[in-house]
Amino acid sequence: MPIPKTLSLSDIEIAYLEWNNPQQPPVLLLHGLADQAVVWSCLGEQLAPHYHIVAPDLRGHGESSKPEENHYIAVIGITRYSNNID
Repeated sequence: MPIPKTLSLSDIEIAYLEWNNPQQPPVLLLHGLADQAVVWSCLGEQLAPHYHIVAPDLRGHGESSKPEENHYIAVIGITRYSNNID
């Protein structure tokens, strides 16, 4: 079962699911447009014994915070997020 977590940065919160197996290689699962991290639930369960799985809700999706402006670049949020993964 994944553990729901939240990464809080100065201006955003990124919700993510983590299948915690830190001794294994990390795998970052990114959902598509208009989706959220739970789309990876079945695959995450299958991969969890062999990998440390992290599946974020991209900004403006799922439980992650919504941007204050009408537009944003999702890549910036993911880059900032990936720099904070242990």
